[in-house]
Amino acid sequence: MSHKINRKAGLFLFLLVFAVLLTSHAQNSVDVPIGPNDTLIVKGLDLQLSFTKALGNNLKIYGLDSGSQPGTYHAERKGNQILITMAEPNSKRDWKAVLAQKMFKKKVIEFRGPSLPVEIYVREAQININQWQHKVEAHLVSGKIISNQSRDLNFSIQKGDATVVDSQGTIKAKVTQGQLTFKNDNFDADIQLQSGQLVLEKTKGNWDINTHNASVKAIQSEGVLQLDNQKGLFNISKFKGRVDGQLRDGNINLSVLNDSDVNLKSKSGKMQIQVPQGGGAFLNLLSAEGDLYLPGDLKANRGGSEKSYRGRLRGESQKVSVTARSQEGIIILKY
Repeated sequence: MSHKINRKAGLFLFLLVFAVLLTSHAQNSVDVPIGPNDTLIVKGLDLQLSFTKALGNNLKIYGLDSGSQPGTYHAERKGNQILITMAEPNSKRDWKAVLAQKMFKKKVIEFRGPSLPVEIYVREAQININQWQHKVEAHLVSGKIISNQSRDLNFSIQKGDATVVDSQGTIKAKVTQGQLTFKNDNFDADIQLQSGQLVLEKTKGNWDINTHNASVKAIQSEGVLQLDNQKGLFNISKFKGRVDGQLRDGNINLSVLNDSDVNLKSKSGKMQIQVPQGGGAFLNLLSAEGDLYLPGDLKANRGGSEKSYRGRLRGESQKVSVTARSQEGIIILKY
């Protein structure tokens, strides 16, 4: 008899806990009606955020708190702004203690509903963006951004990573140290990366890329690449379109397809350029104080320390043009 009572008591306790969890989850979700000019603004310390497009006119927000003690997150509307903010400590001394001891754990907040412009100002964050059709702007000290099938993105990170897949529109990124990966995207892009790695795979659009000491890898992409490089290495393979570059001490390995136009300048780095064989490429190559290496059937012109070559290769398509200038570096041409 006692075993049956214990089982019933256990079942009752389980159902009670389950009901409490359901009630708690319901209390932590908020429905916010969205107007045409609304903007969502999120501010905090350590957050895990997700934005997912869903049907309906209301934005559903999960993970907000009901209390008011420091570290809790709440929503409020101020005109056309929907603000998600953290209840802050009362004094600068308390703030310093919070930051020094990392008293607040990572908070998880989820947004589902119609897309609207988003601004994020967070010290540390993991951000997931899924099918969001309005601009997301994020400014982080450290963190990670993953965007899938979304649109315009503007972010800055001191140290962190970003992966953007199957997206389009405009993108602006400023990263001090990290890895940026773009795959199957079509962007007008402005990318600034101090150190780390940038990967473009099957991308399209106009890409303005400025790096200091980073590596850049582009695979089967097309459009326009505007390169500004201090140091580091560019590996660009099977590119179709226009490549303009200013290289200082950096190196570049570049292979282009037909319908491509290349214009590169280098101070002391190595430029290795491969053109389609039999494509009738027009070449205008010069190394003032470095070296120029050509395939065996071509001869460089020499005048003092200068080596140059100007002319058109054999071929019928004649849809490739390569201009390369180097002060002290090496230029290597391949078929």
